[in-house]
Amino acid sequence: RGGAREPQAVALVLNAHARLQISNPVLFDYFAQDVPRRIKSYNLHSLCLVASAFARAGRADKALFEKIGDYACKEAVSLYPRAVAALLFAF
Repeated sequence: RGGAREPQAVALVLNAHARLQISNPVLFDYFAQDVPRRIKSYNLHSLCLVASAFARAGRADKALFEKIGDYACKEAVSLYPRAVAALLFAF
C-alpha cells in the first residue's frame, strides 16, 4: 500500500495514462499538487517522466513545471541525453 505513492510508481502510472491517452483529470490534478510537495523524494528520471506525462496529456501545470525546472537546474550535472530530451519535449 505504501508503494502506491512512491515516485517511480507515480511517474509510471502518469506516463501510462498519457501514452494510452486515458483522460483522468482527477489523477493529474492530484499529482500536480502532490509532486511539488514531495519533489525531494523524486529522482531526476522520475521527474522527467512526470513532466513528459503532463505534457503529453496536455495538462501543463505552472507550479509543477516550475518545481521540476528548478530541480533539473540544480541537478544539471546529472542530466543525461534522454532526460534533456524529455524535459525539452515537456517544456
